[in-house]
Amino acid sequence: MNEAQNGPSEPSKVDTAASAACVRSGAFALLLSLALLLLIPNWREQPMYAALRVYVAERLDLASAIERLDDDPIWQKYKATNEAAESLSIAQLSSIHVEITAGDKVEPVRPKLALRSKEKIRKPGSGTNLTPPTTAPILLKASLVMEVPEAPRLVESLIKLNDSDTLTRTRQVSNYFSFSIARWASKRSTLVYRNYIANLSNPCISKELEVPHQEEKPPGFIPALGGETLLRCLTVRDVRELAHFEQPTVSNPIELGGRIGPMIEVAPGSLPRGAIELYSATVAAQVLLFFVVMYFGAFAREAVVSATFPAPGTLFGAFRRSRWTLLVLFFAPLVPLGTSVLVAVFARKWLIGVCALFVGLAAFSVYFVLGTKSYFRAIDPRGLIHRALNTLSRMVSRK
Repeated sequence: MNEAQNGPSEPSKVDTAASAACVRSGAFALLLSLALLLLIPNWREQPMYAALRVYVAERLDLASAIERLDDDPIWQKYKATNEAAESLSIAQLSSIHVEITAGDKVEPVRPKLALRSKEKIRKPGSGTNLTPPTTAPILLKASLVMEVPEAPRLVESLIKLNDSDTLTRTRQVSNYFSFSIARWASKRSTLVYRNYIANLSNPCISKELEVPHQEEKPPGFIPALGGETLLRCLTVRDVRELAHFEQPTVSNPIELGGRIGPMIEVAPGSLPRGAIELYSATVAAQVLLFFVVMYFGAFAREAVVSATFPAPGTLFGAFRRSRWTLLVLFFAPLVPLGTSVLVAVFARKWLIGVCALFVGLAAFSVYFVLGTKSYFRAIDPRGLIHRALNTLSRMVSRK
């Protein structure tokens, strides 16, 4: 490439303005791509925080179910007539029926008789007094057989807390939850095994204590107990102890709404510093990246319509001086597209995928604009192969 191909030595004002705009937008697009790239580790941690939300919610729900069980009149009536109520297993608690009987005395209303003053009622043709008949009170009895209403809720919480993936992923959030969940799971297994040893004549473990895990165990793996074993070997007293053992604390009640996880600090340029959610930060960065790449493409279009394109001293003229620098500019629009696609793969959110699609369209529009002037012809593989074959044929002919 020589100076004649690059046009006059002095670029026009349009070339200079378009080049400066492309430099600014290109640099900002690369910074936004880097910011998106740094969000990928946060998206990889989202399954851990999703498991943490489930664990915290179910632990609080288990404690609430125990408190409501103690206040339930049906359970209170059953405990009053059964001394071993606290030793019932959760499976037995779900199958008991309590008979509720209610009785009220109802006095019948007597009809009022119109009597004359100081006059007794006499039967016609008789001299005897007629006294109104009295009716004995009627005793109404109602009998109703009911189950313990909190039993299904206890079963549901115990089953959800028996999920191995939830417990294992929650342990990966921090050292606090790693130690806390390990102690809680160990306590649960100890209670189950203790009840099994205490009643060997009628064992509560029918098959195996733990569910076998076929795949490779991840770090901090917590095995799940057999579902039938869990409900048959844990008593009401045991569940009450488990509900308050290593109970997680929540510093911010708003986090229970689904916002358990780190917040993203954002301070690009003149934007105010603040903490926003990961999802909002990713979408905002991708939308901004789309407009920045479109901005680059718009001023690239202004540059290619110039008669001196690519003028020396401008962005496009400088990068075309060498095939290596031209190769760098060729891959530059692919950086925003690549980071957007990677974030969409890890996030698995449809809106983030749509944003990545628009960023890709904006990047390919840049290639289309520069392709109208055959800007990347020097690194075209077909041209390189054609020139290599011509050089080889000349060398052979000389020999």
